[in-house]
Amino acid sequence: MKKTTLIIAILLLFAPFLKAQTTDIPSGKARIYVLRKTGFAASAVKFNFIVNEKPICTIKNNTYTIIDIDTGAISILAQNNFIKGDGKSNLAIKTTLESGKTYYFNLKFDGNKQYWEQITIKEIAEGLIKKLKITTCN
Repeated sequence: MKKTTLIIAILLLFAPFLKAQTTDIPSGKARIYVLRKTGFAASAVKFNFIVNEKPICTIKNNTYTIIDIDTGAISILAQNNFIKGDGKSNLAIKTTLESGKTYYFNLKFDGNKQYWEQITIKEIAEGLIKKLKITTCN
């Protein structure tokens, strides 16, 4: 009985720290996780993350950010000082977001090719997220 009480007390003590990193998705919004783990290639290059032509933040290598965004059709663009995206390049992705859903997008760099990868399996995305540091966007 004492062990059970001790275990419950420990769980209650650490419960606030065990909570997921994010809160519920606001009504009428979708949640986007933007990941950037490109390895050594282009690791010093910072990408500007732009949604529907609105700058959101800068994404460094080995980081991710979370944003809640209005639903519907969106265009996600990544630009940097060396390679400029134009909405038609391989640094842009277009998709439609549904209310209450979560989406994972990974900015990839493979040799000289940069592109977005949408991760559709939550467990794979969460495995990548565990290896990255969160960055906040203003």
